[in-house]
Amino acid sequence: LSGLSYLETQLDDAFGWLYFPIPFSPGATVISATLTLHSFAGVATPRTMTVRRAASKVSYGRMTWDNRPAATGASATASSSSANAGQAWTFDVTALMQEVSAGAFWWGFRLASSSAEVLRFYSSQASDERRRPVLRVEWADEPDAPGDLVPSGGLAVGTRTPTVRFTYADFGGSTQLAAVRVQVALSPGMTSSLWDSGEKAATLPELDLAAAGYPGMPVDGSSVYWRAMVKDAAGLWSQWSDVATAWYKP
Repeated sequence: LSGLSYLETQLDDAFGWLYFPIPFSPGATVISATLTLHSFAGVATPRTMTVRRAASKVSYGRMTWDNRPAATGASATASSSSANAGQAWTFDVTALMQEVSAGAFWWGFRLASSSAEVLRFYSSQASDERRRPVLRVEWADEPDAPGDLVPSGGLAVGTRTPTVRFTYADFGGSTQLAAVRVQVALSPGMTSSLWDSGEKAATLPELDLAAAGYPGMPVDGSSVYWRAMVKDAAGLWSQWSDVATAWYKP
């Protein structure tokens, strides 16, 4: 409860509730997430502690046993044959946090015990800051789709295998550019005579079509259509860019 220096847990009799602000952007990929708690006092009885998401808003100042929120979604557990005062309990809550990133409601964690013996954990109000609950999340979101494609706008180029360029933007997680992929076609629907570079390692938002094996633009001056996508250092691909148009003029 609010203001207490501990969270009390007991099978079928007491739950602990914890809330943290969401530390990532909606839609992000949660690479890893851990919740760490510390025992407030020692106990000798073996137990498994289970963390799940609260299924509805937690009104800490008004909550009673009868109106307590249910738990929902993925679960994370930590077990111990006994517990010493100050002992750390670590829960892998990656799946729970990914649910939240995917759009699940976030009202915090519910902590439940498998033992009828009371076990207390330090709360966020504990005077010892080292023992307070900690949520650590590593996350990344996908890059934006490439923009400002060059060549584009139906412009002519003087080589059948130009280097195509575009902008790269990624605002969360591992933001470094890791790879690019380019497709070229003879129709704007990207279905006619499609050429695909596949994944090409890159540190700059561009691709030399000659080095990538593209056979070349048509010599009759027909337009070609191309698009690009990018991958960041977290391994996440962007969506395809808009389609750009160019043609070869010797």
